[in-house]
Order: sequence, then C-alpha cells, then structure tokens
Amino acid sequence: MKTLKYFRLHKKEVQYSKEETARWLSVIQSNVFWEKFVKNVSNKKERVYFDFKRTYNWWTPNRRNIKQSKLEVCKDVCSFANERGGVLMIGITDILPRKIVGLEDVENKKKELHEILRTNIRKYNKVFEIVDVNLTDEKGINRTCIFIVIQQTKDVKSFVKRDGVLCYPKRESAGTIFLPKENIRQEKSRITQDNYFFLRIIKSLRILN
Repeated sequence: MKTLKYFRLHKKEVQYSKEETARWLSVIQSNVFWEKFVKNVSNKKERVYFDFKRTYNWWTPNRRNIKQSKLEVCKDVCSFANERGGVLMIGITDILPRKIVGLEDVENKKKELHEILRTNIRKYNKVFEIVDVNLTDEKGINRTCIFIVIQQTKDVKSFVKRDGVLCYPKRESAGTIFLPKENIRQEKSRITQDNYFFLRIIKSLRILN
C-alpha cells in the first residue's frame, strides 16, 4: 500500500506555494529533523530519495582519481534532481551496520562542494542546500556530517565528463542509471517548478514517525 501511495503522490502535478517552499527550507536547516531521519533509516536499505556516503576520494589521504571523484558528486546531485529529489548524507558509512564517522574541516568542504557543483553542472542554478548536521556516534561522540538536500527539478540536469561529453544521470532505486536527455525530459513533463516534494513523501510514508 505504501508503494501505491508513493506512486500516486509522485504522479500528481507538483505545485508549490512560496510559503510551503519557505517552510521546507526551514525544515532542511533543522538539525533535529535530520537526527530523527538518520535514526529511522540508518539500518534500512538506501532508497530512491536518500543515499549514504562515508566520504569522497579527494578528501581521503590517498587522494586518487581526484577529478573523477569530484565528478561523482555532480553525478549524485544530478541523478536526484532528475528523479524525485533526495538527500545525500556524507559522513555516514553506506554499508550495514552503518556508522556515523563525520567529517573534518566542514566549512571548507562545503565551500569546495559548492564550487565543484557550480563548475561542472551544465546550465548551473542552485537547486540544493548544503547543510552541516551534528550527530552522535555509537560511542557518544559528536560528529559533524554534510547533507546535500536536492530538489526535484523541472529541467533536465547534466554534468560534463572529463572528455567533454554531457551525461544525464537519474536515480533508480538505490543506484544511478544514465538515459538520453529526451527520456528524462518526457518524465518531467508534469513538473512545473523545482521543489522539495520528496520531503513531503518522506512524511507520508511515516519514515519519520
């Protein structure tokens, strides 16, 4: 029944008032909201609207494949934007049982993420919020994670690979697929504006209850 309800909500034409958009922006900045969310989904499989990421390679000591790793975050953001929107949670392991590991130098990492996305996403406009979220690990130590909260967009989002080719990723279940631009454009025909509709869906599925 939950799947059917999700389908009906997803198929509705998305209409957002300015007041509702402001309300969701307030929710996105709420540490309590994300604490509750992580607690409820940390032992669940990843879904179409959320993904865990321990870190990105260019933030590790090895720093291998830096350019490719930076394109990975662009792929992640575009794939959520081209589907239903979603949240990318960096600083939490993606393998069960998940652990909160956090990140160091969070402010500089947030600035770096903004610059990478601005540089590599085609026809860039800011359709996400990057927030730091304080969580307590299994030892009771406070850790700071970075959450990228991404809107469902009315326009198709793409990023430029190293060879200059445009890629059109789309979130599917817990992974990413690549489709022709026109396929994604057709799927977006009922989307009239960028939105955080997935946050409403999260509540409707009682994940946060």
